[in-house]
Amino acid sequence: MMKRRVLALLLALLLLGCVSFALAAEQRVFDQAGLLSSAEIDLLEERIAQLRETLGVDIVVLTADEGVYDTTDYADVFYENGGFASSGVLYFIDMQNRMAWISTSGDMIDYIDDPREETILDDQMTCLADRDYYGAFNVALDWTDTFVTDGVGEGHYAYDEETGDILQPEDYGSNVEYDYEPQGFHISFGGVLVCLGLGLLAGFIARAIVKHSYNKAYKAVDYAFREKSRLHLTTNTSVLSGQFVTTRVIPRDEGNNGRMGGGGFGGGGSGVHISSGGGSHGGGGRSF
Repeated sequence: MMKRRVLALLLALLLLGCVSFALAAEQRVFDQAGLLSSAEIDLLEERIAQLRETLGVDIVVLTADEGVYDTTDYADVFYENGGFASSGVLYFIDMQNRMAWISTSGDMIDYIDDPREETILDDQMTCLADRDYYGAFNVALDWTDTFVTDGVGEGHYAYDEETGDILQPEDYGSNVEYDYEPQGFHISFGGVLVCLGLGLLAGFIARAIVKHSYNKAYKAVDYAFREKSRLHLTTNTSVLSGQFVTTRVIPRDEGNNGRMGGGGFGGGGSGVHISSGGGSHGGGGRSF
């Protein structure tokens, strides 16, 4: 009888350990800075679990207040080393550097492009100004649901942030298909003829104007410059009595309210960079 009780107890502990391990493996909220209450963490975990199931992408929430060597790379490498899905987004509040950051991977690079990042950050700033960190993450989750449901934006493309080269989805690990193909500058044969015609017309008009001006008859006029001109020379002495130098620091204009990353191209583009871990990521952020 005693052996059965011990065996049952060991089995229960084993099952409890398995459940705990499974729950830990599914953790998606990492509040290293202690910005969220236990109830808020539970609500975010529940919301993220629902979105992961319906959208088919991974979502991670992260906060930190120390040890952040670089906001961008910290977020990217955390996602890479966390065992998360290849396609996902990480929302990061970096209290050490006072930055709100978005790191995207795989398909999410296409779903959350540069303009959509700006939309998320715009809404988050209102919450962050009030120290409503839970609200800031909820805003991000709302927009994630909207953007993934809507699909890739019209005219979307991805580009290398360092070189500006246009990238194909397979270059950065995305399986999303979209129609945009950069065509570059193109002009038809008819357009060439029109440009030549306009150039010849402009040249003819300019030539006619110059020729007409040279054909005018000009009458010489005598001007008594000796009688009508006068020159007075005086002595002028300047003495430097003092010298003062004033300096001031001109603050750097970061633009976009301190936003970093995701620049270079207009609407619809997704900037892609490589992390120190070798992974391809999109994303951007803003100071608060």
